[in-house]
Formats: sequence, structure tokens, C-alpha cells
Amino acid sequence: WYDATDLPSLVTGTDGQVTLWRDKSGHHRDATGGKDTSPKHFASGTSNGKPAIRFDGPAVRLTTAEVATTAQITVVAVFEMDKPQPWGAVFA
Repeated sequence: WYDATDLPSLVTGTDGQVTLWRDKSGHHRDATGGKDTSPKHFASGTSNGKPAIRFDGPAVRLTTAEVATTAQITVVAVFEMDKPQPWGAVFA
């Protein structure tokens, strides 16, 4: 569970780039940039006045530990694309 409104759950560099997003579920599946050095910036008041993480580029991502399960899971994400993208996927 990730919450951009919970500022202590975000670790950013001096440039505002998110380096760690702490998992609030208690399962310690913190999201990191790993080897991906593409920009992921904290932005306040962007989506309906709420803070967000801004991913700038087609292959920008934060990754977590694998979720081992055979059960169905539900993923809910709120996002806004500033223009249509040719790659056509949000999750892969």
C-alpha cells in the first residue's frame, strides 16, 4: 500500500527524485528505482490538488519484491497521461 499523501513514506534526494517509497501494508514491499535512473519526482498538488509521484518517460518504474500468491489480486492505480503514448501500456 503506497500513499503519496504520507510524506514520511517517501524518501527523496536533494533533487526531489523519489529513491524509496515505503510500503504501508506492513509487508515491507518498499518500492525502489533499482537500476532505473529515469526521473521519478514527488509533485505536490498535481492530481485534484493531491500529491503524486511523477514518472517522466516511457520506461520509468518503481519496483517491489515479488508478491508470491496463487490467489487473485486487485491493483488500483490513479494516473494521468499528459499525451497519448505509442507504447500503450501502464502495467507490464
